[in-house]
Amino acid sequence: MTSHASIGLRRIALAILLLALNFTSVAQTTTAPAPATQATSAPPLMPNRSTRMPAPIEVAERSPLESLVLPQFSFPAPALFGALLVLVLFLTNRPLATGRSLDACVLALGCLLLSLRGGVPDLFGPNTVWVTYTLLTMIGAYWLARGLVFMRASSVPRASVGVGESAQGILALAALLFGMHTIANAPLSKASQDGIVGGVHLATTGHMPYGETVGYDGQSPLVYAIHAGVAKLMPPEIAVGSELVPLTWEKRDIWSGFDWTEAEGAAAARMVNAILFILCLVGLMMLGRWLHSAAMGLALAAAFVVLPGVHECLSRPDILLPVALLIWTLLFATLPGIGALVAGMLMVLAGLAWPWLWLALPALLLWFACRGWVGTAGAIGMLGGAVGAVFVSIGLTEPAPPRVNGSITAAGATTTHIARLDGSIVVVSAQPGLTGSASGMRAKLWQMLLDGESGAHLVRDGNVRFEGGASPSELSFRDVAAGPEAREALLPYYRLAVSSNGYLPRLRTVLEAIWLPVVPGDSTARGAWSVWGSDSPERAAQLISIRRALKIAAGILALLAAVMVLVNRLSQPYQLIGVITAICAATLIASESGAVADLALLLTPALILFAVDGTAGRNGDAKRAPVDAPPPPAARGSSPRITVE
Repeated sequence: MTSHASIGLRRIALAILLLALNFTSVAQTTTAPAPATQATSAPPLMPNRSTRMPAPIEVAERSPLESLVLPQFSFPAPALFGALLVLVLFLTNRPLATGRSLDACVLALGCLLLSLRGGVPDLFGPNTVWVTYTLLTMIGAYWLARGLVFMRASSVPRASVGVGESAQGILALAALLFGMHTIANAPLSKASQDGIVGGVHLATTGHMPYGETVGYDGQSPLVYAIHAGVAKLMPPEIAVGSELVPLTWEKRDIWSGFDWTEAEGAAAARMVNAILFILCLVGLMMLGRWLHSAAMGLALAAAFVVLPGVHECLSRPDILLPVALLIWTLLFATLPGIGALVAGMLMVLAGLAWPWLWLALPALLLWFACRGWVGTAGAIGMLGGAVGAVFVSIGLTEPAPPRVNGSITAAGATTTHIARLDGSIVVVSAQPGLTGSASGMRAKLWQMLLDGESGAHLVRDGNVRFEGGASPSELSFRDVAAGPEAREALLPYYRLAVSSNGYLPRLRTVLEAIWLPVVPGDSTARGAWSVWGSDSPERAAQLISIRRALKIAAGILALLAAVMVLVNRLSQPYQLIGVITAICAATLIASESGAVADLALLLTPALILFAVDGTAGRNGDAKRAPVDAPPPPAARGSSPRITVE
């Protein structure tokens, strides 16, 4: 009876969504103006009455219910398809009576709301964008609460999948083709453009592009590393006239003047996105199979692609890379034995791709410790990941002079000279700059980093000419505002001057490029905090203070979660995934974009919550038999035993 009711409710959900789609189409058709008729139109059917004056008609007053006008709006097909698929896969026979069904409804509602981020005035009037962003933020708060519930729960009911495994395989294949079509045809994102330029630089020089490819150096080191590997396997080329020019760093003066993003060289960037996408799908299928069943793995893969918050991030390696690392971290963390070693390393690398994930490191380490000797393996993996992260980000970076629109302004410092390029000669002349007004802990951090380079003075050289009586022994690089050409010419002199300053100049170069980029990164939507703000400086300052408070609250939440893991000896997979979901939700709400963009970072762990099965008790390390496995056959040749009591 329960299965029939479940199937019936899913069919009702399908019918409602299809009727809504048809109603929208009919409403748009009926509200369109009728085309003008020509003079040779057909005569009226009753010509004998066409000349009579019509009798006056008394119009009755309409009731308030009859005066109600429905809003006219339409949801894009991907949003409707995503909401439909989520409801069909995860809606149970009691839609609002269970937490699982409520999760599915919230996911479906998020699909529809994401299609309204641009604003539909007929829906909520001029406040549509404000209302939509607020509702999306409330959905983010919902997943924060659900993550905490899963973390503290003593048991979690097993979720069910709405369609058969064969149908799920078809859906997963369709989702794969749908995602690949998007990756192949979507315009290259800013992260992909940065990745291919920085990857070519890394593959050619062996050094990270920070401080050298200014304007293309604002991504994570792992983004450049994976693009460099693909560039080695399939060297990018662009068509210049009738010949193909290799997209190499030595020939950047040729291809930098062309729109190479639309040329054949973009295939390497799209290949990176495809690899990350496949890694996400394979990881979800394996994680769903391990935690639940093969059917759940296929369901997770199908739902992952059609969620609009995930689908819009498929061409963004800066988002898809930490998502892939997070999926595989959870997979290895829930595996018994040595999997904790790999999980610890991957979690550190995931934080290198999206630093907010480092807040989950204490909870993950203590979760490993609650499982016995696995904690030692997890700690060793995190230590190895930290060493690799330092080597990739700082060890492969060459120091570059500080930028005026970067660390100098952020530290509140003032430049006293300007450098320009005169032919092949760098001319340094006195020109006082504007006094910086930065303050707070962030300004003190930049001041500390710049003070570590205080001994880096300009030296006398035949290619550097000083004007205005300035002595090079008293002039530091931090006091000189240099343009792009002069800055590139001063690079070897700067590196020689800071060669004895250790790793601080390299660290400052990396942080300046990532935290203070020349060109801002991608944004799939307008930030929530900018929508809630106004033109009033007081209002903007208040929102900044609120966002900073939320960031501090997210950090405190992560520490409290780690303490709860240790005190309550939490060791179940669903408790770990709950912690990760709560931390991702809290940090995304406090970020500049808010919980309205980059949602793949939140929806992925929230989607994995459907796969966890907490009905087996607290023996998380006990190996479970596959759910779909048939009972073992009886031994051949043995006869059944019949007993009578």
